[in-house]
Amino acid sequence: MPLFATRGPEGRLDASDARFVDVVHSNAFVQGMAQECGHSDFYMNGGLMQPGCSSELSESPTSILSSH
Repeated sequence: MPLFATRGPEGRLDASDARFVDVVHSNAFVQGMAQECGHSDFYMNGGLMQPGCSSELSESPTSILSSH
C-alpha cells in the first residue's frame, strides 16, 4: 500500500511487531518508506527505484506497480 510513511507504528511494519524484524526497502516514497522501521533495514539499490522498474504511468493502470 502507498503512504506507509504517513502512518504511525500501529498502521505499518515496526520493530515492535516481532522479536526480530528484517526490512528490505525497495520502493521508498511510493509504495514504501525510507525511514528505518525494523531491527535490520536494508536499502536495495538505495531503496528508491529498482532496475527495470519505472515510476511513469503508461496505458496500464498497474504500470507503477513492480514485481519487486
